[in-house]
Amino acid sequence: MEPHTEQKLDKTRIVLWLVALAVIILGVFAMNQQKETEAIRIGVITPATGNFAVFGERMKRGFEMAKEDLLRTGKVTSLEIIYEDACQPKEAVAAVQKLITVHRIQILGGSFCVVGFVPIIPILEENKILTFNTAPNPDDALNKKYVVSTNSSIQEKASQLAVFARETLNAKTSAIIYYNTPLGKDYEKYFSETFTQKGGEVTSSEVTLVDATDFRTPLTKIKAKNVDVIFVVQLAGPLGNLLKQGRELGIDAPILGNSQNEDPTIISSAGATAEGFLISSDEPFPKTNAILDFGKRFSEKYSQAPDVFAANSYDALMIQIDAFTICNGETECMLKELHRLKDYSGVSGMITIKADGSASKSTTFNDPH
Repeated sequence: MEPHTEQKLDKTRIVLWLVALAVIILGVFAMNQQKETEAIRIGVITPATGNFAVFGERMKRGFEMAKEDLLRTGKVTSLEIIYEDACQPKEAVAAVQKLITVHRIQILGGSFCVVGFVPIIPILEENKILTFNTAPNPDDALNKKYVVSTNSSIQEKASQLAVFARETLNAKTSAIIYYNTPLGKDYEKYFSETFTQKGGEVTSSEVTLVDATDFRTPLTKIKAKNVDVIFVVQLAGPLGNLLKQGRELGIDAPILGNSQNEDPTIISSAGATAEGFLISSDEPFPKTNAILDFGKRFSEKYSQAPDVFAANSYDALMIQIDAFTICNGETECMLKELHRLKDYSGVSGMITIKADGSASKSTTFNDPH
C-alpha cells in the first residue's frame, strides 16, 4: 500500500474516532440535561375524605407551600407532588403500588395514617424508596433502612405524657382509651409503662376501632374506676364526641390528649364539654424568624394559622429536596445525608434525625382553649 493511502486511512480513523467521541459527549450532556429538567416526583399518602380529611388538607397545604418556595428560590426547576387519598391498610397498599408503578415516585414524601403506613413499609423497602413518615412513629416504623421522619417516636411522646400526668397533674390512677392500631397500641404500652414506673396505677385500658364515634360503653367502665386522669388516643370529630359523652356521663377527671389533638374540629364538636381537656404540643418555642415568617405567609394564604401537620410537611419536603440536590437523587447518599441532620432550624422546630429514623423534638403542654 502506498504511503499516501495509509495516511488517508489514518486520517479517516481519527475523524471517525472524533465523531464517535463527540456523539458520546453529546449523549452524556443530553442525559444530564434531561436529569436536571426532569420533574422530581414525590408521593404523599394522606386522607382526603372521611373523619381525618382535615389532617390531609393541612398536610397538603404544608407541602404546597414548600413546593412554591423551592420553585421560587430556584432550588428546583420542576417538582411534582402526587397525592393519594388513603388511610386504612388496604387503601394504603393500593395507593403505594400506584405511586411506585404508575407515577414512578422517587420519594414517598409524607403520610398521616399510621394504621396504613406500617403495612406499606415492606413494599417501599423492597423498592428501595426513601420514605418520610410525618406522623408520630410507632415501633414498627423505627429502625427501617429507608424510613426517616420529621416527627418523634410514640415511645418518647407517650412517656412525656405519662410523666406530665404523674408529676404535674399529680395523678395516682389513670385510664386509657386507645385505637386498635399501631399508633394506639404503642401509646397505650408506653404511657402505661412510664406511668407505672413513676408510681401510678393504670386501672382501666379500653380499646376502640379507628372509626368509632360512640364511646359511652368504655367511658361507663372508666367512670366506675373513679380515676384521676384519662389518657385518650383518638382524633378529630370522634374525639369531640368522646369529650362530650364523658362529661354527659358525669366524668369530671382531666382528659389528656397528644399533639395530634391540636385541632379546632375537636372544640367545635365538643363545645363547652372540652373544658379540662389537656394536650401535649409540638409547637416550637421560642419562635425563630423562619417560624414567624412561615406563620405569617401561611395565614395570609389560607386564612388560618399553620398547625403541626402543615409545619411538619413543609419541613419534610424542604429536607428531602436538600438531600436530593446534594446527592443528585441517589437514594443511599440521601439516607446518609438525612441521618447526619442535626439541629436543623425548621418551621416545626429544631430537627435532629436520630439513629432509629425519628426526629428529636421538644414538647410542651397546653389547654387547647
